[in-house]
Formats: sequence, C-alpha cells, structure tokens
Amino acid sequence: MAVSLVPSHTLSTLYTPSQAFGLFGLCQIYAFVDFLRSKLSKSEFEFLFKTLAITVAVVAAVVGGTLTFMGSKYLHVTWLIT
Repeated sequence: MAVSLVPSHTLSTLYTPSQAFGLFGLCQIYAFVDFLRSKLSKSEFEFLFKTLAITVAVVAAVVGGTLTFMGSKYLHVTWLIT
C-alpha cells in the first residue's frame, strides 16, 4: 500500500512539508524509542529518558521566560491564528 505524504492539491493551498510529519513521523519516533529500549538496559533507558525530559522542560522554561520578559512584540504566533 502506498501512502501519499504530500497531497496532490499542494499548489492551491498553504500546505507546508512539515505537515507531512504527522503519523509517519510519530511512527518513526516510536520505532527509534523502541530501538533504544532494546539496546539499552532498563536503568540506562530510564536515565536517558529522564535526562531528555528534564532538558526539554528546562529549555522550554528558559525560552518561555525569556520571551515573556522581552514582551509580546517578539512573540509572533501566526500559525495559531487560522
């Protein structure tokens, strides 16, 4: 079965290639995590997962705090307004 990642109506819409990530990308992420889980011991995988989760949370907090401190003139979220 062939899965079209790019629809045929891309010329008439505001389609971006990042929208093709969707389910295919989630499957890739799941497969990579499953691969890591099979290659690492349980304690190593838990350490890696916790470290990545804390790193992402800290980076998000720092970026969010910085943007909040700088004011909304630097925060343009046009992709939320559709």
